[in-house]
Amino acid sequence: MKVIRRIFGNIDTREKKILIENALKIRIDDGYFNHDLDADSTEYKNIKKLVCSLNLQDDIIGTEFTEQETEEAKILVFRGIWATGYPQPKDTIKFSNNTYVNSCPNCGIHGEQKAPFQMEEPKLGKHKIMQLNWINDEIFVERDLYEKLFKNFGIEMREALLYKKNVPVRSVIQLNIPKAKFEFNMNEIEFSICPICAQKKYSPVVNGFFPTPIESNFHIIRTREYFGSGHSAFNKILLSHELMDTMIKDRLAKYYHFEPTK
Repeated sequence: MKVIRRIFGNIDTREKKILIENALKIRIDDGYFNHDLDADSTEYKNIKKLVCSLNLQDDIIGTEFTEQETEEAKILVFRGIWATGYPQPKDTIKFSNNTYVNSCPNCGIHGEQKAPFQMEEPKLGKHKIMQLNWINDEIFVERDLYEKLFKNFGIEMREALLYKKNVPVRSVIQLNIPKAKFEFNMNEIEFSICPICAQKKYSPVVNGFFPTPIESNFHIIRTREYFGSGHSAFNKILLSHELMDTMIKDRLAKYYHFEPTK
């Protein structure tokens, strides 16, 4: 497992440039720069000491897991898949109010889905599984693929509608992903409280392994907890090892599309 961090900022003096280059052991140009590196590396330990004094930014980008770590996990977090198109209407407030119960205009946290997603007919090409831009906690799959694979795992579906036409999208359906009935141990995860709705939202990037759920008798669920930043809020999707393994063998996804729980 590697925790990947991004160092970025503006190079506005020669002295600053030399200090950063010596710490990171790279050559950089004047102006804005960014550099990703392993949090356990010597280079990161060097640059970490200079972040404040040089007015640099230091963010976590994510975690890279080995194939073995992913294979050994009983439950995995779905990181996402190919995204195309947008939920309609493109006005995010209008979309949220039309689609969800009790959508907060400030943080984006919302209740259950109350109406079908509206979208343009997607051009899938070679893809059989997709997501919509902006929407991190929904999966859409080809109709035939649903019947051949996901339905066999006991996963239900719901129709998506063509925008302004009120007829089902021909090529894909939405997987109906149930919400977990239990909570996760989120003690180590950063969060914020919305000043409008007073609900809690966790950082979208979890440092290291995602917490193991207290129950594992499912093939797919979404967390009760919300994640995101700004006006974005979504639930994490978790899958069984069996479902992940099938998706990989059928070439619908690769190991990097999943992260293990522990």
